[in-house]
Amino acid sequence: MTSKERVKKAISHKVSDRIPQDYWAVFETTEKLMKFFGVDTEEDVLQKLNIDCRYVKPNYNGKIFNEEKDGSLQQKMGNGTYKDVWGVRRVCLNLQCT
Repeated sequence: MTSKERVKKAISHKVSDRIPQDYWAVFETTEKLMKFFGVDTEEDVLQKLNIDCRYVKPNYNGKIFNEEKDGSLQQKMGNGTYKDVWGVRRVCLNLQCT
């Protein structure tokens, strides 16, 4: 069964060969997995882990937000805080925040 078939069955509340798998992690974890598996891209990691779901987003060409290395769009607010496209404000607790 393909990933697409598996996800469609799950959405339709039908039985498939297994539960569709998703992957969420901070970029640093993905980098470690890339090194562990000896691969070059996040897509390669997803394939190694047999992940069924993929995320898609439109290209952002605006000036308010910056695309971060994890693919998220963030607006830096100053004092180590930033806001995402949904308006959620966060504080950067890591000294290496960009």
